[in-house]
Formats: sequence, C-alpha cells, structure tokens
Amino acid sequence: MEFRLTNENDIIELQTWFGSLEEVQNWGGSRVRFPLVLEQFKKDIGWNIITSYSMVCNEKLVGFVQVFDKYGYIHIGRVVINPINRGNAFGIKLMEALFQKYKDSNQ
Repeated sequence: MEFRLTNENDIIELQTWFGSLEEVQNWGGSRVRFPLVLEQFKKDIGWNIITSYSMVCNEKLVGFVQVFDKYGYIHIGRVVINPINRGNAFGIKLMEALFQKYKDSNQ
C-alpha cells in the first residue's frame, strides 16, 4: 500500500469513478462539471491548488483525498474510495495514512 501525492494518471483514473453529474457533484460539489474532461476536471477540483493524495495498492488507485489549510487548521475534503474497493476498509487505511503524514510533519 502506498500513500503519495496525486499525479495526473491518478486524476485520469479518478474520473472513471463517476458516472453521472449527481455522483460527481455529491462528491466534489456543485462546481464540478459533467461530462468529465481532464483539464476541466483538474481545474474544477482545484488539483493545482489543493493538496491531493492518492492511496495505491498493487499499482491501482484505490483512494483519493484532498486537504487544505484554512485559518491555520487542516481541513479534509473530497474523500473517495474506488467503487470496486469499497467495503474493504480502504477508507480507514486512507485516513490513517493521512493522519500519520500530518502527525509526522508536525513533530
């Protein structure tokens, strides 16, 4: 299991997890447009502005999360697990990896 900064290939894979406007806006908010177009999607989710992390298992993207600092506090947003991996505790593993990363960076 690898927890790392999100790359463009991850974003390409992430797009495939959403099949409708309702799905993507429930996850990403009303500013995310559909159908998903790579450059537009990256802009809509603020990929170049908001720190994004990916969880990868066996070279496959299984989870995605974004974090941002607001008024000196870290906020977690846009968390999603690959639909085919749901129910296997990847959400817990993703959050544990994220918490460990920020715990380690604040020591």
